[in-house]
Amino acid sequence: MSDLDWRKDYLNTKRRVSQRERDLLENGPKSFMQALLLGHIHQQYLKMKGLWKPTPDPPDVSSNLKDSLQKWEKDYG
Repeated sequence: MSDLDWRKDYLNTKRRVSQRERDLLENGPKSFMQALLLGHIHQQYLKMKGLWKPTPDPPDVSSNLKDSLQKWEKDYG
């Protein structure tokens, strides 16, 4: 789905869209803050459609750090 497709689809939903959001969706962002707001609207759209995937948690590397520190201490300490 292209950038314009989701914007048109969002405008055609039954959800109420404010004038500011409508202007942003039709004309695109003109500043950094507008780009952040458009990103938030896109996230709302993905959640509404059931396509949103939360950011996965980072892998736990604490055990790897302990192992590498112990190895370093054994070799150099």
